[in-house]
Amino acid sequence: MIKLIVTDMDGCLLDGKGRLPSDFEETYRMIDGKGIILAAASGRSIAGLMKPFGEYAKKMAFASDNGACAYYGGRQLFSNTLQRSDYLPVFEEVKKHPNLIAVACGIKNAWMENIDRFTEKDIEELKKYYPSWSECRFEEIPDDVIKVALLYFDDIERNIYPYFKRFSNDRILCKVTAYVWIPMPAQMMARPIISGANISDR
Repeated sequence: MIKLIVTDMDGCLLDGKGRLPSDFEETYRMIDGKGIILAAASGRSIAGLMKPFGEYAKKMAFASDNGACAYYGGRQLFSNTLQRSDYLPVFEEVKKHPNLIAVACGIKNAWMENIDRFTEKDIEELKKYYPSWSECRFEEIPDDVIKVALLYFDDIERNIYPYFKRFSNDRILCKVTAYVWIPMPAQMMARPIISGANISDR
């Protein structure tokens, strides 16, 4: 009677180096052979989420960006997006905190400001979740924004979260989920984009 199996990624399915278990191929074929859909859920962008699975990703389901987007069989099921009035105040607060990096997570790409100031440590951490990104002014993001992600290496819960928790409401969620990250995804009350794909087609 099992139709769907959902797994988290970092610290769960993947090892410390971001690799799938050695028996993943065997396990996946067994799951797929029983008509069960395997889904991966993560705060990663869809590109970063699909990357470890290679060809298997074509038949899998994904919940990316802390649930702001969902995909199945390479097609987008839905996306919850933020309005400019939701995310621009967040970026204004970001400017007050040196060494805090903000990522505007869009449907098409990840967007960042002042890329030239990123250190090798910053880039290494960013690439774990965002394989590629582009630079733009946050006031002029050429994309639908589904999440704002904050990266900070010096105790983000104590030093950054107190300044941003006030932005959490029925449109955007602000929670500490890792030692160096605070994701702020669009919630279901935000404007949804629905595609024609349907996971129940399986």
